[in-house]
Amino acid sequence: MTKIITSTILALVCFYQIVLGQEVAITNDPTVKTGVLKNGFRYYLKKNATPAGRATLFLANKVGSILEEDNERGIAHFIEHMNFNGTKHFPKNELISYLELAGVKFGADLNAYTGFNETVYQLPIPTGDPKLWGNAMQIMRDWAADATMSKSEFERERGVIQEERRLRTNTGTKLAEVYRPILYNHSRFAARMPIGTDNVVLSADVSIARNFYKKWYRPDLQALIVVGDIDVNAVEKQIKDLFSDLKPADKPVARPEYKVKLKTEKDFIKLSEAQLGQATIQFYFKKEGFTLTSERDFKRELTEKLTNMLLAKRFQKVYSDDSPAYLGANASISPLIANIDALSMSVVLDPEKVNAGFIGFWTEVERIKRFGFSAEEIRSASDRLARSMEIALSESSNVKSADYAEAYLQHFLKGDAYLTIEERNRLVKLNINAIDTKQIGEYFQEYFSSADQSIIVLSPKAIEDKMPDQQLLNAWISTVEKIEIKPYERQNEPDQLISQSPQPGKMINEDSIPLLGMYHWQLANGMNIYAKPTSFKNNQVQFAAFSKGGTSLYSNADFPTVKNATAFIKSSGLGQFNPSEMESMLNKKAVEVQPYIGDRSEGFEGMSSTADLRTAFEMLYLYHTNPRLDPKIFSRIISQSKSAFRNRTQNPERALADTVTYVLSGYNERRKPTGLEDFDKIKENRIREIFLMRFANPGDFTYVFSGNFNVDSLKNLVCQYLGSLPVGSGKEEAKDLKIRYPKGKIRKDLRGRTINKATVQLVLSGEYNYQEESNLYLDLLQSAIQMRLTSRLREVESGVYSPQVSVSKSKLPINFFVLNISFDCEPGRVEHLIAATNDEISKLSSSGLTHDELRKFVAEQILANDVAMQSNGFWVDYVQSKLEDNGSLPDVLQTKTALKKLTIAEANKFSKKFLNRQNEAIFTLQP
Repeated sequence: MTKIITSTILALVCFYQIVLGQEVAITNDPTVKTGVLKNGFRYYLKKNATPAGRATLFLANKVGSILEEDNERGIAHFIEHMNFNGTKHFPKNELISYLELAGVKFGADLNAYTGFNETVYQLPIPTGDPKLWGNAMQIMRDWAADATMSKSEFERERGVIQEERRLRTNTGTKLAEVYRPILYNHSRFAARMPIGTDNVVLSADVSIARNFYKKWYRPDLQALIVVGDIDVNAVEKQIKDLFSDLKPADKPVARPEYKVKLKTEKDFIKLSEAQLGQATIQFYFKKEGFTLTSERDFKRELTEKLTNMLLAKRFQKVYSDDSPAYLGANASISPLIANIDALSMSVVLDPEKVNAGFIGFWTEVERIKRFGFSAEEIRSASDRLARSMEIALSESSNVKSADYAEAYLQHFLKGDAYLTIEERNRLVKLNINAIDTKQIGEYFQEYFSSADQSIIVLSPKAIEDKMPDQQLLNAWISTVEKIEIKPYERQNEPDQLISQSPQPGKMINEDSIPLLGMYHWQLANGMNIYAKPTSFKNNQVQFAAFSKGGTSLYSNADFPTVKNATAFIKSSGLGQFNPSEMESMLNKKAVEVQPYIGDRSEGFEGMSSTADLRTAFEMLYLYHTNPRLDPKIFSRIISQSKSAFRNRTQNPERALADTVTYVLSGYNERRKPTGLEDFDKIKENRIREIFLMRFANPGDFTYVFSGNFNVDSLKNLVCQYLGSLPVGSGKEEAKDLKIRYPKGKIRKDLRGRTINKATVQLVLSGEYNYQEESNLYLDLLQSAIQMRLTSRLREVESGVYSPQVSVSKSKLPINFFVLNISFDCEPGRVEHLIAATNDEISKLSSSGLTHDELRKFVAEQILANDVAMQSNGFWVDYVQSKLEDNGSLPDVLQTKTALKKLTIAEANKFSKKFLNRQNEAIFTLQP
């Protein structure tokens, strides 16, 4: 009898679970080893060999700016900085120096961030050296509880943090400071931006940081995430040995969980700023967010993804098909802040058509509100999402360690489940066909009908009067609500790009480059093909093509047309299909083909899944033979561009960029800033003609492929779609237009900023002997200057957050190098910091490099090169670059040897030659 009663109860429980939709928990990836030490410290461990021989380490702390009191605003972020300025086992900057000697680059690899609720330290590290690995684990342990918090380092870091704030400050952030309280419902989050306040950052005593660190950096709020090429059991033992002695607080303060309360009314704010670049109206419809813990949550997440895809596609189609009066529009549902998600909708308005633009935008919003999305639209989005899931599943063995680590981080911080790709795929298949028009419509309406709404109207000061206030905006919306609107009509979708496949051409020569695992084929029409089959990705092929000539072969009169030709061609669709038809046809395809016309060459860049490679070839064939120019689209783009230009505001950053480009070209006609009259110089009747001219001769083209393809299958595609292209007439060479950097010293100082920030750009240039050795020494000098300026301008002067140093090298039309240094700083310190920069360059030129600078460069380059060579993108770029410069392809195999042969003596010869500052240009932009 007891058994019968028990069975009945279980049956009733199951019945109510089904009827009431009780949640079924999602299963986390069982291959992840997790644990909690007695002190509360957590860990997540997973073995993953992508990339091989490396691991990603995260130290996550549930400690962010939201925990700060008023006198601590900015301290959580300050502590993040201080953890790089000295710990128990790595005093001062020894931590960064040690890791750089191991090839780990500060900023690019070694990094950290502070958010509202967390501070996370990130360290990617090689796993093959036991000593290095042990020290990496010790670094994570030091960060957890053993920052030294030196008073002297604390004082020095104030300026660095102020410069970080300055770097992030622009017209947009100034406006955000005003509307953020409204957007965040006047919650604590509105007054706890991680960067903090000037008063605290500049005046707080180090004791405040020490107390905050002691109070919140504790094991029950911390987790270590380690994913990579590791022995999981061995790493678990290390964690227990290193982190078990972390002491819980004697009297721990409960960590408060702050949330944003939903309100029951609309907020409206209208703001303007003289140097704001565009006019927008933004809507936020807010709703309580969710954590991914159950299958019901997964279905909601899937519904949200589909809704976002549908919204994006609808606005894209309307924009491309109907030529609306607005300049751009978007809508999506995503996390806004803390526990709040929002449906955000935004429209960018043409200053000359503000009313018409908004009416057009809101008409589409109203259409979605009334009729939702059709079954055909939902099917199309579902197909596309299912296809992306298929590709993800095929690449399950190639997921990067950092991606896994990010998923475990979200579990620790928010509780989101971390699923295997296989389980995610199962849940997609289980739910995707059950999400119909009704469910999508209801999900959209849940947000759109929310009582908690914020409306933000932003514009340049000059057109402020054209923008609506709340009463006028409500009237515009009311007008749309009263008009007759028809349901969205989806056009018939074509099912093939090319109705009849071209007759294959012939391959007349087949070679191989065994050292590189690469094939070289030549077609009868003169085209050259380089193909490298790889297994870096299971379902990816990347490719590029190039032909010499570019814009250099055209007159100055034709230049505006040639320069912009690809933009108009790409915007018009392809072959006989308009943009909307092309988008529909490629809906379930993972393929991208982008043509370009540059200064000295033209060509393609692209990628596809292995299965969609034929589609990529069809697109290449059509670009070569039947590019499309839509007159309506041409007219719309020109009209909108003219309107935007006529109404554009003063933009100091644009003025600086234009000045640098024009001056450094020697004031060449082709580099002068764009004027309104230049739009009329773009000749519609010449665009397609010129594009065909640049892409018509296959014998001038070289293609490079790298990816997971069958060699014979690729041969067939190459012969059919590229070999079939008709033979052209001869080969072309790019012309030397004599565009040269000016010699001597130049100084240009610009004014006009409305924010308290200066930008400095210093450019050194000159001719040199372009060859592998010289190029490596130039890269070495760039690295040394970067390290020295980071040390001097950031650590010593506390005047710059992140100086940027780059070097570019060109072989044609002449051997030439350009060394570019740039930074933002306080306007009053411009001259002092320029002098400090020149001082470091002079020291490097006169006294030469240090052995540590050479060792760090070599280690970082070897490590970076090893990782890069495991990607298809690297091989496509490398082969193209070598072929364009007539270089030797096997050179890459000697990179490590060449790096190890670099010497201080030879480096110093190059530093004296390259850093003589005979050709120096300085540009500044200030208020």
